[in-house]
Amino acid sequence: IHALPVLFVCEDNRYSATTATDAAGLTQTSYTLGSAPANESVRATINGADGAGSSVTFAAVARPRPASVLALVSGDGQAGRVGLTSLPLVVRALDNLGNPVPGATVTWSLAGNGSLSVTTTVTDADGRAQVTISFGAIPGGATATARLGGADGASVSFNSSIAAGPAAKILLATGNGQSAAGGAAVSIPPSVQVTDEFDNALAGVAVTFTPSSGGAVTGSPATTNAAGIATVGSWTLGPTAGGQSLMAAAGTLTTVLTATATAPVGPPVLAMGTQP
Repeated sequence: IHALPVLFVCEDNRYSATTATDAAGLTQTSYTLGSAPANESVRATINGADGAGSSVTFAAVARPRPASVLALVSGDGQAGRVGLTSLPLVVRALDNLGNPVPGATVTWSLAGNGSLSVTTTVTDADGRAQVTISFGAIPGGATATARLGGADGASVSFNSSIAAGPAAKILLATGNGQSAAGGAAVSIPPSVQVTDEFDNALAGVAVTFTPSSGGAVTGSPATTNAAGIATVGSWTLGPTAGGQSLMAAAGTLTTVLTATATAPVGPPVLAMGTQP
């Protein structure tokens, strides 16, 4: 039917147009999909008396555009610890209209001490992808970079600091195995080192030194320095000759230094005798 008016209306009424059929009974209109992903439809209805009310519906799907933006969601600025795993590092792929893009490839790289759970991810239905970092055994830092698509894609970076772990070992450092006269101080003040489980030195740890056999110390408790070393001020052995010990304790961690006390040498004695 020629010249029949047809009304096209979008389901949310943000678009409408009326056109007339041509000599072949055909008509058409153009319609721009919305900016957000959605299922959309346009209904065409005959407006003229001839067949008024008859309609057909055209369905369309608005999909996201290709991903062009990579947004950092969470996981930046973490304070980690050696040997532990980070919280998830999360990114979101978006198109140029801000819509999340599922199925986008995100590649990951890491600079610093540690390893990534994976190096390639694909975004989920909400456009999100994530990885974690397994922090290595050395304190310092790590920077993870997420990149959209290839080498020229949009990217974001996540920075983490890595601290040493809690005290796990107390080790002999200097001054073990000395000897001195009973009641005298050993020549080298004994010292110990406190480290975490990966042998990283720990500063600021209090170490208590306790002598045996009636000995005495000064400078206890001592605090470890940047190298994890705590040094007693002095160790004076007890008066009894023989083996003696000095226990060093940091919390529940202990180690024992030993020394040998020799018999004290007394002052010279002048003896009197008789002339034969």
